[in-house]
Amino acid sequence: MKGTKGQDNTTADHTRLITDSYRSANRLMHEVGFGKGGYQWAPAAIGLIMMTRASRALSIKSVLDYGCGQGTLQWVLIDLLQQHGLVGQVTVDGYDPASPNELLHKQPEPADLVTCTDVLEHIEPHLLGNVLNHIASLANLYVIFSVAMLKSKQILPNGQNAHLIQENGSWWRNKLRQYFTNHDILEIPINKPSEHVVFVLAVKQDHDKPGKMSPIVW
Repeated sequence: MKGTKGQDNTTADHTRLITDSYRSANRLMHEVGFGKGGYQWAPAAIGLIMMTRASRALSIKSVLDYGCGQGTLQWVLIDLLQQHGLVGQVTVDGYDPASPNELLHKQPEPADLVTCTDVLEHIEPHLLGNVLNHIASLANLYVIFSVAMLKSKQILPNGQNAHLIQENGSWWRNKLRQYFTNHDILEIPINKPSEHVVFVLAVKQDHDKPGKMSPIVW
């Protein structure tokens, strides 16, 4: 990893997830509506929760929305859990070190399902490995990633495109393989495959131990 000389005078350690200047830029972007789109992925999360319960796989009892923005995924997911009678059986939390809400900066607890939707493309490239390591350390069983691959329509205060990383699906799959060595990676077909790529990661089955999950069929 390159040093951070000239980059906010911060330390280039393996725990840094965001630079101070980029956090400030994100505060401004949140004020104009950044981070409201997470709700779109609540149906996928509840679908995975219900599927694991029905298949008797390792069931999901906790969800962490990593890079939760303004928390819309959490709100909708909690409503869906209520509809399925699962309130009190599945917890939902959020974490976002880029948020102006400092309560969301607190180190989160690991969760059975980590959702990270439309987040990775916004990460500063030199810190992407740190972020993926962090997510891997928090994911007990499953991860849902949605990543935009094209330019954003939004521009940061410094003139940069809001999507700091613009790579294709193969690049992202190979990147995830470097950090999620204990998970199987499944790419999910979507309506606009040239714009987004969606991965569901599931902890590898241990055939020698009864009670471990069966392979996921999405």
